[in-house]
Amino acid sequence: MTDIYYLGKLLLSLMFIVSVYKNITGGFKTSVSYVKSINFPLPAISVILGLIIKIFGIYSLLTGNYINIALPLLIGFTILVTILFNNPLKHKDKFWMFFSLMGVIGGLGVVYDMER
Repeated sequence: MTDIYYLGKLLLSLMFIVSVYKNITGGFKTSVSYVKSINFPLPAISVILGLIIKIFGIYSLLTGNYINIALPLLIGFTILVTILFNNPLKHKDKFWMFFSLMGVIGGLGVVYDMER
């Protein structure tokens, strides 16, 4: 693997690092309210589960450990978030975010394929 590959993994994980940091340092209630607003079941537990998946995914991306478990979970989580919260068919203003997240999903897929 080249240095650029590891830089790409670091940059992919950075998005999730910022998200976890934001949730831990005060954004938890806001996240729960946002999940509740779309009537997703068990909003607080869902946000906590999302945090666990993101932390596990970050660890996996940065260390290369548990790739076969963590990355499918992280990909599935990102697909779910993309569809529920950034669907351009429901939210016209989320068009660019939708395609940005599709790129993240693709990047995670490439890492998963390279590491298995």
